[in-house]
Amino acid sequence: MTSLLLLASLAHFPAHAEDLDAFAQDDLDWEDEDEDEDDLDWDDDGTRPDNTALDPDEDMPADLGEDPLPGDLPSGSTGPSLSEDPEWDSDGPSDVGLEAEEPPPRTSAAPPIRPSAVGSTPLADNYPLQITRASLDVIVIELPVLVSQSRAELSEAFWIIGEIYLDGNRIGESRAQVTAAGAAEDSASFIWLKAQAPIIESDGTVEIRLSRQAVGGANQPLFTRSASY
Repeated sequence: MTSLLLLASLAHFPAHAEDLDAFAQDDLDWEDEDEDEDDLDWDDDGTRPDNTALDPDEDMPADLGEDPLPGDLPSGSTGPSLSEDPEWDSDGPSDVGLEAEEPPPRTSAAPPIRPSAVGSTPLADNYPLQITRASLDVIVIELPVLVSQSRAELSEAFWIIGEIYLDGNRIGESRAQVTAAGAAEDSASFIWLKAQAPIIESDGTVEIRLSRQAVGGANQPLFTRSASY
């Protein structure tokens, strides 16, 4: 019985061997066909194996469009809208440091403007006495005096003298010489009597007594102006 089974198996073995050979040959044929198709479509020298030119419509892959540049958005995508960004406006993002505008050039302070002389009489009590505290124990006093409305009013030179009194005590004087050569021809001319006065109390009264003195002549009182500090 055992001999019969062994003979039967041997009888079928060649058939199985032939099937395996056929399967292996089919597999080789399949791979050869794939390689042949690849060679036909993508030959490195731009031709088919039979030396015929490639047909772009048949042998080239479908049109994939232009290669996007690095950083480009995919086709059909617009990306986030800048108008939706709260930090972006028409002038640009708020966190970008724009160059600041240069400030206008600084100019020196304008000089003091002369007081108005319209309707004022020369050498009269026309303007207030100005007092400036320079420190805890010093004040500066200044008084403008209109001396003429035109040069023609000054026929001779004279002195304007201002005697300074602090709380009734004479502490000094300030004087200025007036001449026709130093006066404006067709407009008002001024002098400013200015002096420093030491103070002891935190408040008090300053007084200036003005007089006119011709060259080589006597004093002629004009007016007195006072102010408190």
